[in-house]
Amino acid sequence: MARDTSVPNCLQIPGGNVDNTDIKEDRVDILNTIIRECREEVNINLQDKNLVESFELKYISLPNEKSNAYLIITKGHLKMSKKEMIEYYKEYLKYLKDNNLEIEFSNLHFINKKKAKDKLNKLKNPKRSYLEDLLEIDSNNKK
Repeated sequence: MARDTSVPNCLQIPGGNVDNTDIKEDRVDILNTIIRECREEVNINLQDKNLVESFELKYISLPNEKSNAYLIITKGHLKMSKKEMIEYYKEYLKYLKDNNLEIEFSNLHFINKKKAKDKLNKLKNPKRSYLEDLLEIDSNNKK
């Protein structure tokens, strides 16, 4: 997370909360929330087939002693390399700065699935409570 956010320098994946645009006919459109948050935070339009190979609802974390919220986690596969994503995000950061818009992520970290937990623990930043469990579960998953 960027320095000016509610949790500066915290490690987390893009995400957020439901807002009024996500409520349609008295129902929450979770998919809209996911698409909107990803676009706002890292400028990835999950519906753009030129950028995104696929994405799916993958995990749900129920409220527990670490968090009082339901977490719905989506996993996507981009059609760009790590290097391309870094450049893409740098351009987005420039756009946000040039237009005096909120920057939520000051930089991106790329973690090898096989070494996810070790890599995460080497980073000194504070971490969202779900992150370690998520990376461990996902690193054990073949997909």
